[in-house]
Amino acid sequence: MNLSMNDIENLLWSFQKHVPEDKVGHKTKVQLLKIALLQEVNLPSLKVTDGDPFSAKWHNLFEETTQKLKNIFSSLGATPEQIEAILTEYGKISHHNVWRRAS
Repeated sequence: MNLSMNDIENLLWSFQKHVPEDKVGHKTKVQLLKIALLQEVNLPSLKVTDGDPFSAKWHNLFEETTQKLKNIFSSLGATPEQIEAILTEYGKISHHNVWRRAS
């Protein structure tokens, strides 16, 4: 499963929340992030798919996607702490949607 536009919007929102504005221009960073994420729409989604979320294949896809996202955020000047906050919040949003769909 690929990153959806909803995934991208959630990541953009979380980035804006956790990375404060600076002299470089926050809107520019957000636009660069959106472009970078749109170029990576072939990344597997971090959401649980119909497959077993505990399988080795799913875990490897999750790790690869997470590392690529960390690299994108880092290249835009986010600190490791900010990156963890972004991905933690995104994970909560994604898993909340999975539970809502399952019920």
